Amino acid sequence: MMLSVSIKHPDSEAFIDAKMTEGINIPDAYVYSRFAPDSTVVRMASWDTPVQVAMYRLLKESDNLNAEAFLHRLGVQYTGKKKASADDGIQAVKHLIKQLGHSPDDYKLVDGSGLSNYNYISPELLVDFLKYAYSSTEIFQRIYKSLPVAGRDGTLKDRMKGGKAYKNVTAKTGTITGISCLAGYVQTSHNHMLAFAIMNQNTLWASKARRLQDMICEELAKYPL
Repeated sequence: MMLSVSIKHPDSEAFIDAKMTEGINIPDAYVYSRFAPDSTVVRMASWDTPVQVAMYRLLKESDNLNAEAFLHRLGVQYTGKKKASADDGIQAVKHLIKQLGHSPDDYKLVDGSGLSNYNYISPELLVDFLKYAYSSTEIFQRIYKSLPVAGRDGTLKDRMKGGKAYKNVTAKTGTITGISCLAGYVQTSHNHMLAFAIMNQNTLWASKARRLQDMICEELAKYPL
């Protein structure tokens, strides 16, 4: 006997099945609803994930969803609000930019993942942040453990497998159409740590930009400091 059962919200059920397949737990008593056409959509993030785990996913795996959620998390810690927006997180980042000796007015931040073409930052700012992080053992250890390692894991698993840069470069990749970036740390041949940031803009071939970045990292790793 064939039994036909209608699904009230097939789109919702398909989404939930997909998330559970990925290992994300969905409460049994979830609520399904649709926004009214004239309603205001409020985006919120809720979490119980330890900071180190979230940072690992954000940096090592380049997880954009975690990056956006992390921005909200910064907003909560910075404002003390129970519900914080992305704008609150951006204010926290701007406060850090001031601490680094830069003017927030010289930069533009619109999201946590960097996927928007309206984000404007500089290699100089990134290097100053990396130097700031290195000056604090607690901050540095959290970040350093989460960054991809050249030729070994994360988004750098298949890069810089040969030469001095292998396993001596720990850095975050950043790629959108026409732009390829790499920023992080290089351990030199004399075991000194260098902070670096490379931004390739208006590049037609991301693969060529990555090769250039790898070549620069190789030279930095060989640097006799």
